[in-house]
Amino acid sequence: MATIKDMIQKNDPKEEKFEQIKTSLDLLDKLSTLKLGELVDQVKEQLADEGKFKVTHEDRSKRGTHVTATDDADNIAKALDAIIGGFCAGSSDGTRKAVSSIVGTAMTALLGSGAGEEVYQRSYAAIAEDEILKRIDIAYWSYGITARGITEKSQTAIAYVCVKSFIDVKDVHATELVSMYREAARMAGKPEDAKSILAALEEAKKILQAMQEDPSAALRNHVNVMSARIVAG
Repeated sequence: MATIKDMIQKNDPKEEKFEQIKTSLDLLDKLSTLKLGELVDQVKEQLADEGKFKVTHEDRSKRGTHVTATDDADNIAKALDAIIGGFCAGSSDGTRKAVSSIVGTAMTALLGSGAGEEVYQRSYAAIAEDEILKRIDIAYWSYGITARGITEKSQTAIAYVCVKSFIDVKDVHATELVSMYREAARMAGKPEDAKSILAALEEAKKILQAMQEDPSAALRNHVNVMSARIVAG
């Protein structure tokens, strides 16, 4: 809370106002912790959904909460963008844009929500990473309030769960990838973004074909790429 305290006092030094904001932030922190548990269960349900890409095992996961007092909506957007970016590390720029666009509707809903409004969102996306297909499942919740008379400072709580898994390519068809990536391109809005997303789709289709034709070779290639990246890093 030290950083939050410094930020609040810098913008609004009156002690009674600081205490009011701090009380709200403490409550939001407790609420976001409770919601985090709910999101964990929701992602488990999403991964078990037979109507989505099946996975073999988890690659990695990340979960957490983010509570802030700010009058700058960009801070919230940057926090969410960092979550997505961390899970797309090492992927092509086009793939990152694809994932960002697929889950971007949730970010738009969050930033457009009013005071006292809860926002839930669950999304999943397929990406091509390290010469293999993976699936990213993201679930997050947010709640925002505005402390009236306190420099119009918005207080926002976010809880999020991200899981990256290896896709079972035996159960994936190229048409499913095309549908997902084209929807991402539509959501991207900007033509240059759409172009890079569709380029990422072509990469994903090639990897899908290679994995289905020779799974063992695809796995060896994946391990080699990962090893090379670790050495380079």
